Amino acid sequence: MFSIDPGKDTGCALWEGGYLVGLWLGEPVFVEYPPCWVHIEKPQIYPSQPVPPNDIITLAITAGCIAGHAESNGHKVEFVLPHTWKGNLPKEVSHKRILGKLSSTERLLVDGLKVAPSKKHNVLDAIGIGLWVLRR
Repeated sequence: MFSIDPGKDTGCALWEGGYLVGLWLGEPVFVEYPPCWVHIEKPQIYPSQPVPPNDIITLAITAGCIAGHAESNGHKVEFVLPHTWKGNLPKEVSHKRILGKLSSTERLLVDGLKVAPSKKHNVLDAIGIGLWVLRR
């Protein structure tokens, strides 16, 4: 299973047997994996936090392209709203909970990730989506 936080810096998490086995920042590569579920965060507009409309359109195009690429490689796609998987939690609280739910082996993957700290939240959100799907 893949869980993906789409965007300019797309966060990706790969799961096998219910455990996190890979993560990265960048384009997901579906062709290397047998058909499975791909869970993608669905872009959402928040009236209380205005975002330029073109930014939302760009994000929606990115999410759609990822979904199309996954489906063309035999995967099944499901979109997940941010509120559905993380509720109204602030990012700091959500990320702390995500890290707390990982096994020591999974945590080593996160700790070993070589990305700028300002972009790590994208991968943590991808992990959070996967944890929610797996009900962990």
